[in-house]
Amino acid sequence: MFFIGRKRRKWAKAASLGEADALRHGSVRRHFPVPLVRFALLFIGFVGPVSAPFADHDSVPRGTSPTLYDSEDLVVQLDDHSFNDTVFCSHADAAFPKEQKCTAMVVEFYSDWCGHCRTYARVYKALADDLRSWNGVLKLAAINCADPINSMTCRFSGITHYPYIKYFPRNSTSMDAAETGRLLRSHQSMAEMRDEITRALLDEWEKGRYADWPDFEPLGEVETHSELWEGVDAHIQTMVVIFEKSADSLVGPQLLLDMQKHSDKIVARRCVENSLSTALQIVDFPTFAVFRRGERFPVFVAELFPLFLSLFFSFSLFSFFLFFRLRRVLFNEFEQFLRNESTNAPVAALPRTFSRRKGNGGGAAERTENFCETNPEECKKLYFTSELDMLKSVRMALFNDLQIVEGSHLSGSNLSALFNFVDLLAKHFPYSTEEGEEADGNRTERFLNASGRARVVFSHLRDFVESVGLDGSVALDDWKREFLRAEADQGSPFPVTEEWEHCKGSSPILRGFTCGLWMVFHSLTVNAFRQNSDQQLQFHPVAVLLTIKNWVTHFFACEHCRAHFHRMTTKTAKIEAAVRQKEDVFLYLWKAHNLVNGRLRGRETEDPKFPKYQFPPKFLCPECRTGDKFDEGKVREFLLKYYGRVRPIDGEKRTTENGRGNGEQGGGGEEEEEEAEKQQRNERMPKVIGGTAEEEK
Repeated sequence: MFFIGRKRRKWAKAASLGEADALRHGSVRRHFPVPLVRFALLFIGFVGPVSAPFADHDSVPRGTSPTLYDSEDLVVQLDDHSFNDTVFCSHADAAFPKEQKCTAMVVEFYSDWCGHCRTYARVYKALADDLRSWNGVLKLAAINCADPINSMTCRFSGITHYPYIKYFPRNSTSMDAAETGRLLRSHQSMAEMRDEITRALLDEWEKGRYADWPDFEPLGEVETHSELWEGVDAHIQTMVVIFEKSADSLVGPQLLLDMQKHSDKIVARRCVENSLSTALQIVDFPTFAVFRRGERFPVFVAELFPLFLSLFFSFSLFSFFLFFRLRRVLFNEFEQFLRNESTNAPVAALPRTFSRRKGNGGGAAERTENFCETNPEECKKLYFTSELDMLKSVRMALFNDLQIVEGSHLSGSNLSALFNFVDLLAKHFPYSTEEGEEADGNRTERFLNASGRARVVFSHLRDFVESVGLDGSVALDDWKREFLRAEADQGSPFPVTEEWEHCKGSSPILRGFTCGLWMVFHSLTVNAFRQNSDQQLQFHPVAVLLTIKNWVTHFFACEHCRAHFHRMTTKTAKIEAAVRQKEDVFLYLWKAHNLVNGRLRGRETEDPKFPKYQFPPKFLCPECRTGDKFDEGKVREFLLKYYGRVRPIDGEKRTTENGRGNGEQGGGGEEEEEEAEKQQRNERMPKVIGGTAEEEK
């Protein structure tokens, strides 16, 4: 018993550390192999001595990253601690009170830095509001996979892109989370999302026939009044029958779900066109009729044609538009009937509860005044190339984003793409910065300590993959373990816990990772050009850009963004056709980024304090434009200077993950910097074996 208890405490310790910490933590690694730790984390989710919390709409998720939802939304926010007991709650009847009973769940796996996720959040919030009456059958939830605390949950759920939406049946279990659930498309139309969810619910109901769900089976032929009420509880005095033309219609099932919140006092059924509709002379579908127990004829029938005429002659464009949202019109009519019943008022002919949906905080017209246009000198200070932002982003790219890979191994084209990207980082990630002005002769070069150590990490990772060979495979666990070991050996050069600098948005969900990643790409292309500007050196600019493109295509987690980038670099502005000379390596990316900025300008993901300018804006480089057109020669000079001057991490303020500052690594003196710089300059540059980059001579 002591042995079991001791092991259990160690497993619990691993669970509390999270995936990265569990793999890094020495005591866990020494006692248990990684697969056993992984199994333990799942096992503890079921039988741990303390039950994990059951999340609801008011729950605040654990973690440090910003979320796209809050307590005002009808979206349940999940984290690694609450995920299992909220989503996989087949034991809920015994563990939870009735108000927390198990339901089907739709879960959005998202990343707060993903631009498409930010845009999609508006649709998802509106969908949750629209389906609020389905709460006893279905709940909508979300989990932020960008937060390190949730990395294992997202990994075990088989996430391959963002946003990733899964439908989990009522009696799902977490024994094989990646195989559990049904993948849904992230439709931009709320109606399409609602229809897809409805189909999933109907498929589940066919298998389970839950007594506390609506009865989706259409009524058979009804000959007598008593047959209509057969099987209905005696305390129910009101029945609603929804008439449809076809059993394939989704309006009827959706209305049944809408009416489910009134199931304590009414029963609702579907009826496809049959003898009952003929007897009631119903010819417009869909519609509904309300029956009372003991009364032969319906007390109310909603007819669509009178509604159509009334809405048309009311000259209310909004109301007329709502006519075509049949489900909403009929449900409003039903609720108006219930209100009239409760007040004994006469039945109104029209729904009176039309309501406009709230947006997601307003569009471009409601944004704050452009700070940079009114304060150009102040705004210049906000634009710079940040060592901190680049290191923070590249660490997320190499460690976090790899969890979207299908399966547990890297192989084939994705292993080649990863190898070439870390090789590019090892060769061209900037490890020095220019200081002073060229004109006065005081220009000097300063070594970037953290970036120099990061390049050693990149070199180690490249050599690790090369030792395996691109015809082999690398387990994701091995890659992460190798990354953590190399990171620790170099004194943790990546500022994981620090706030963004240039890439800090006016809101926690704006800018951040994607801003930093673009900065990395631009710096890589500029540095590659600078290091190969000598005409005697063989340099292939296309290979550098293809390496960046292939990494985005294989590993960038935002599916929508990834598709746009791929289309731009292969069709709109094909790399191989656009790049002709050495400087095109960074000029191409500058033009491509401006194409992206033009497409995204004015959207919800745009930060009002950092508008999607055509870069560089006039306040940064007045001489870069002649009228409305860019002067490419001046832009070339500006980009070389802008990305050549990297703002160093403040070694006095920043502390690394193991508690040591930049100046405290091995004493932190000049000898260490000189040694790291020497290691960078003498570092072996082996050939790329994946086919997209060229050997550096």
